Amino acid sequence: MKTNGKIEKKLLLIVVLLFSVGFVLHVVPALRQKALILTEGFLFIINTFVFVAFIRNHFSWSLLMITFLILLLTFFIEVMGVKTGLIFGSYAYGDVFNITLFNVPLVIGFNWLMLILSANSLVKYWLRHRWIFTALLAAVLVLILDVLLEPVAITLGYWSWESHSVPIRNYMAWFVIGACFSFILKSYDLKSSILKYYIIIQFLYFAGLTVLL
Repeated sequence: MKTNGKIEKKLLLIVVLLFSVGFVLHVVPALRQKALILTEGFLFIINTFVFVAFIRNHFSWSLLMITFLILLLTFFIEVMGVKTGLIFGSYAYGDVFNITLFNVPLVIGFNWLMLILSANSLVKYWLRHRWIFTALLAAVLVLILDVLLEPVAITLGYWSWESHSVPIRNYMAWFVIGACFSFILKSYDLKSSILKYYIIIQFLYFAGLTVLL
């Protein structure tokens, strides 16, 4: 079933609006506490909007199962990371998140899934039929976004590191995770305008917050 182009454009406008509101709430000190309260719900809503728009245009049972598997596995990786400190380094999520399981916010697996999908979607507009390079470049995009994300997340208390600095191991893990799941997705058509713009919006969002916070 194909999503009407006008509907997808409207959904994209909603995504831009939500990110714009979130940006203002985070940047204005008097409103920042409201941003922290709304963050979890914001992430669930915006990820759902984008995922539904994408899957309606690219639906297949195998793709649906793969995306569900990625969501579960990335959440499990985060659980192991928090419990052992061996994957990313020693870290803990802040009390900004309320819906958690094993001390990991449930929305985190969803975030991983959407980041991996959107990174692959953007790259597949550049590189066609070169899945090895596509997967590696998608992993690089995932890594770069984490580089932008880390100082913002730490400043806002979304998570904290035991070492008070981000371990190199964390960035290595983000690259490896991004690459592995990108390889799994190599045979699927992920070219989606809403996914492509989703990761671009996130780059702009976190780059702006990194500068202004």
